[in-house]
Amino acid sequence: MAAGTLNSRSVLQHGFGNVTGTTVPLVPVASVPAGQRIGVYALLVTVSAAVTVTVQDSGGAALSQAFQLAANGSIALDVNANGDPWFQAGPGMGLQLALSASATVGFDIYWLPTL
Repeated sequence: MAAGTLNSRSVLQHGFGNVTGTTVPLVPVASVPAGQRIGVYALLVTVSAAVTVTVQDSGGAALSQAFQLAANGSIALDVNANGDPWFQAGPGMGLQLALSASATVGFDIYWLPTL
């Protein structure tokens, strides 16, 4: 089994929040074990205003396309059938959302640190 792939013994970490701004922290760098990478296995995002949303690592590198959302729009990414993560940050990096304008963002994220 490849590193970073879910199995029956995997215990996903869960984070959630409601934040207003142009940068929304999903997984702070302080939560990332040294030398490990964060894999995102499920993500739900809702926004209060029409914005473009990009998943980034904490260094600002884009990990996703720019999702164009209408006011009260959402993104829902469920666990992949093959167990692979949707996004993976670099070693020691956290995760954040970058917005094209300030908006209130609600999120739920399920992630797992991997080597």
